[in-house]
Amino acid sequence: AKQKKSWTGEPSLIMTDRPLSVCYVSMLCEKGSREDVITAKSPELADDKTGCWLSRRLEECGLPENYKITYFNIAQGDSLPELGNFDCFVLGGTFHDVKRPCDEGRPWQRPLEDWLLAHRRTGKPLLGICGGHQAMAVAVGGEVTRRPGGIAAGSLPVKLKPAA
Repeated sequence: AKQKKSWTGEPSLIMTDRPLSVCYVSMLCEKGSREDVITAKSPELADDKTGCWLSRRLEECGLPENYKITYFNIAQGDSLPELGNFDCFVLGGTFHDVKRPCDEGRPWQRPLEDWLLAHRRTGKPLLGICGGHQAMAVAVGGEVTRRPGGIAAGSLPVKLKPAA
């Protein structure tokens, strides 16, 4: 895939014959953390640790299999990916606080914020899931507050509709 500017000035992807290069960045499951305990109860635990979760969701949506997903888990010590090596990115969720990076002492939080700001300048697509979109908002000055009902987690179906 390659990028071009759309009529709105925003980048868009043009599909080519080669597979779309997708980068999935996980922030889940620091060993011994409360999220490690919580996700251990999920039937999809192994999928997230191997990156299969995103592939399964894309298959469920009936998307063509013309993509290659590369998986990084920054919470388990992987470096953040090089921005030039992928067509688009998915930033997965986390139970860690994204309100003020580094307040919890997570070594990957400040580098992630810097990476997100650098990513923004590329114009490449980035999907943030749960804590991923919260981290994206915080990186550009947004505010995240606690959910009154406490933490919620799970997979929900999403249907795409034509633009209105």
